[in-house]
Amino acid sequence: LASFCGKISRTWWPCAMGAGRSLCGPMRAIDERLQSSPVQLHVYHCGKSSEVKATNTLLRCVGAGAFHCGVEVHGCEWSYESTGVFCCEPRHSPNHRYSETLLQGETNFSFREVLRLVDVLRFTDWGDNTYDILEHNCCHFCDLFCKRLGV
Repeated sequence: LASFCGKISRTWWPCAMGAGRSLCGPMRAIDERLQSSPVQLHVYHCGKSSEVKATNTLLRCVGAGAFHCGVEVHGCEWSYESTGVFCCEPRHSPNHRYSETLLQGETNFSFREVLRLVDVLRFTDWGDNTYDILEHNCCHFCDLFCKRLGV
């Protein structure tokens, strides 16, 4: 893939699949020969308010809180929200405050294979009309995505 598109928009998918270019992050080259990539889970406080961050800090010790997450693989961070599957620059989800990163392992999927997997997920159970804040959200998407990536 020649390079990344500039900033992500909701019309990124034709750019990713049709133009042979990626869709997120600053302009940088992708080495298509790479067959493996680290897989990282990025965790965010929901929203950007300091109140949510403070509440999450208190609730974390009992295993609770309001969090968003995304999975970074081959330099793109993938996640899911009420508008469907999307990609953003790693650790820069537009509507949330970054908290931490957890290494999940390494996948043997190439960048193109990751795009195909995202395409399958996007057009099956992860469309924009299937989001549910409690039962079908970004955490569920990231869990399945990591399993499909083999980590």
